[in-house]
Amino acid sequence: MRIAIPVFYNIKAIDGTVVRPLRIAEVFRGKHEITFINGLKGGGNNKYEDIKNFWLKVLVRILQSVWWNLKLSYALLSRNFDIVFCSNDFFGFPSIYIWSFIRGYAIIYETHDIISETCKECGWPSILANMMGILERFIVTHADYIIALSPNTFEHYKKYTEKIALVPVFIDDELFKPAEKKCGSEEFKTIGMIGPFVYRDQRKTEHLNFLYANIDKFDKRIRFVVIGHCMERRPNERIEYTGYLDSMHEYINKLSYLNAIIVPEKTATGGPLNKIIEAMACSVPVFTTPQGMIGLYWMETGKDILVFQENELVNQVNDLIFNDEYMTEVGNNARAIVEKYYSKKENENSLMRILEKVGNKG
Repeated sequence: MRIAIPVFYNIKAIDGTVVRPLRIAEVFRGKHEITFINGLKGGGNNKYEDIKNFWLKVLVRILQSVWWNLKLSYALLSRNFDIVFCSNDFFGFPSIYIWSFIRGYAIIYETHDIISETCKECGWPSILANMMGILERFIVTHADYIIALSPNTFEHYKKYTEKIALVPVFIDDELFKPAEKKCGSEEFKTIGMIGPFVYRDQRKTEHLNFLYANIDKFDKRIRFVVIGHCMERRPNERIEYTGYLDSMHEYINKLSYLNAIIVPEKTATGGPLNKIIEAMACSVPVFTTPQGMIGLYWMETGKDILVFQENELVNQVNDLIFNDEYMTEVGNNARAIVEKYYSKKENENSLMRILEKVGNKG
């Protein structure tokens, strides 16, 4: 089948939004013809992210969305596709839906989280959050099939449609794998914090603020690596900034050598966090809060992942990070969970069955 995968963001950018469609394409490629319809150009979404004023960001996003729908319309009308696999692209769904009546393709919409709830958690004005809720319900009830990435998202949207399946966040666990040797020693440990850290994403800037506020409270033998685009760098001999990484290989190499990552989530996420699954696949222990666990299932706290209230994180990291035997055990348990529930092998068959079920409307 001929499958189009629209991506509003730059397909070359390595971030959570883009990683999923790339992994979907890996599953389908070789069996079907895959065409990416690429949106924003340049180094990811950084220019938009650098805007501080909320309403200016809204205006910019509206203009980008208009441009995206025009580009998307041209691509969909100028070529024949059997299926459009819409990976969380609510910006482009209106055009995708309208032109399906003319071109006859089926629409699979993959929802990464409960967007309206995430907007509310991030402090969006209620009128915009409610509009997103209306758009969500329209998408869910008009797509030919819905894929949810987590059980909580599946349960939320199952109220609106029976044509829905759960295919969780998955990764290629042959690509994301443990390093032969970690970067730490008995004298020091290295903990990662994964971004990008930009003004538009209040949750991630809160992560960085947590680090800056508590850097002197962490054991002096602990060093930190801030991975990804970072707009506010504070000079500190214990903090390394990688900047934007140009390749997945660089990212995996940096991630797999860490002794742990920390995700001090304050706001409940609508769906699972890729960076947590990726770290677990690399046998890197994860310290997070109960809010960071939203959307993650099949994990036992204290065994596969380390979950504490935000005000307990610093002390718990200090107490546990130098316990090499325990940290190794947690990392190995985490890897086993990924292999069982979040691996590419475990989930690609589900995707292929959905693809065959939807088929070609025309």
